Amino acid sequence: MSTREEAPETRPPFPPARGGSRPGTRALTDRKPRKRARRGERRELIIEGAQKIFSEQGFSASTRDIAASLGVTQALLYKYFPSKEALIQAVFENRYAHGRFMPDPEILADTSRPLVERVTAFYGALFDFLRDGSLRLFIRAALDGYAAHDIYANELVRGSILPLVEAMRAELSLPPTSERAMSNAEYEIAMAEHGGTVFIAIRNLVYERGPHIEVKDAIAQHVRIWLPGALAEMKRIHADWSEQKPVSEALLQAPGLESVQRER
Repeated sequence: MSTREEAPETRPPFPPARGGSRPGTRALTDRKPRKRARRGERRELIIEGAQKIFSEQGFSASTRDIAASLGVTQALLYKYFPSKEALIQAVFENRYAHGRFMPDPEILADTSRPLVERVTAFYGALFDFLRDGSLRLFIRAALDGYAAHDIYANELVRGSILPLVEAMRAELSLPPTSERAMSNAEYEIAMAEHGGTVFIAIRNLVYERGPHIEVKDAIAQHVRIWLPGALAEMKRIHADWSEQKPVSEALLQAPGLESVQRER
């Protein structure tokens, strides 16, 4: 196949695909491609495009519609993914597996900064991840009956909840989780902060109604309100440790990616 002319520099980087794709969905082929995508690159582009389509339209979108939106044939789609379920699996793995959706936990471990600054920076970075469509995708998956949470829950605990609990224990000079397993009560303390940030993201990215101050300022405000009470509650929990139950070991294990199937 001969190489076609390079497109002008003024051309938008994500042009509409043949058949009229949504703005922002990059076509894999168009009238004047800059160069032919290699196999691995094309697979990644299909995954990225499918993620956007699923997050906007839901998982009822057909492979025919997905192919048309991406500017490829349905046959090419099936060349890379033997079924729609395989494509959905690849999208979930790309977005949620192996801690890809979590900020670097070293942000929380850096004791050269006050804890309030570390927690604010960590959850500000989490919001930056959620704004690329990952939040909508997760909500769509739950509504359409796909068990994305089977990956998400484990990665959340390992990549966010546990590092936050470790940082809070260090702040209070309490034993690390390697010596005293994280308790269910501590899990709920950390989830209160995580849930607050996620709801700020829902208001901003899903409802598109708020917050009424800058997002990062709202996250910082939430941390300042939450942290003093959280530390006081953690101190109380450890003072009465005999009454506490450890969090389930299953939550601390690496998730089984094969489990992301439709539940209903």
